Amino acid sequence: MIKKIVVYFLIVCLCAIVSFSNVISLDRMEIVFNDPPYDSGMKKALTNFVDSAASSIALAAYSLRGSVLRDALLKAAKRGVKIRVVADDSNIWNFYILKSKGIKVRFDASPSLMHNKFIIVDDRKVWTGSTNFTHMGLNFHNNNSIIIDATPVARDFERDFEQMWNGDFHENKRADRYHEFSVDGTPVETFFSPEDGIEEEIIKSISRARKGVYIEMYSFTDYRIANALRILLSRGIDVKILLDEDWNTQNKYSIYYKLDEHDPLFKHIRLDGNKIGLLHDKVMIIDPEGSKPTVITGSYNYTKSANYRNDENAVFIYSSGVAKVYYKEFLKLWSEGKTKR
Repeated sequence: MIKKIVVYFLIVCLCAIVSFSNVISLDRMEIVFNDPPYDSGMKKALTNFVDSAASSIALAAYSLRGSVLRDALLKAAKRGVKIRVVADDSNIWNFYILKSKGIKVRFDASPSLMHNKFIIVDDRKVWTGSTNFTHMGLNFHNNNSIIIDATPVARDFERDFEQMWNGDFHENKRADRYHEFSVDGTPVETFFSPEDGIEEEIIKSISRARKGVYIEMYSFTDYRIANALRILLSRGIDVKILLDEDWNTQNKYSIYYKLDEHDPLFKHIRLDGNKIGLLHDKVMIIDPEGSKPTVITGSYNYTKSANYRNDENAVFIYSSGVAKVYYKEFLKLWSEGKTKR
């Protein structure tokens, strides 16, 4: 971690000079990737999204550091947009700045995490993904965010938000029977934890793979998901897993930390090549060139805490176009990754 911090300071000036766009629009979806250390367009996409609000913003945020989202929210409040925020109580400073300006904020004070990173604008559009609203999250960690412009999807996120706004976090939330939506003909499913059993939905999706499963993951401890991937390997299906190096080589609960070199998964794992930040993505791509291409993204790490304790979200998108965009990004990060031991 010290090495990454040193390189981070050496490269800050370069980031102010070089800019690359990594924002892809597909029908009523917009996908944004970080490209550390360059300005990928993530900050601009975020401010544009908040600036588009005409009447309401609902924000569920694990953390809020730095000025990008904070200032965009304050600007929206000044023009009369109704703003409500639910937040984890472990990262409170900027949230209190919002409160001091009259924005309503409610905290989750439980030991579990309110780990979401989603924004609902005008009951119509949703921003979600792995990106924490922090300086590092927006600039130096590998993250992805997706904007979905579809009222039914936004309302499903709002249902989850309203439960947290009313004080029902974690195991107190009620499950929703309806998860399936169509966004201009693209099937989309939304799930929230702990009430919806995201782990089981991911395992079901893995079992349907016919050609390949490709994963970018910050934290991976879930042995059931790991076992589902081993079954794929036994069937001759391609599996590639890219993990954050810092977390997975230092945490004894990581599947990588515990892997024996003879484990079939071992040679299918690489560690990320980001020298100045984290691989913070939580992405699975299934059969990107197959008959039912699938992308799973959101705030959900592959851990038991994410499934049983934390407030999280996962979006399942069944789209060849979306899968190809995410797969292209995966291949780029995979090529930069490395094996270790």
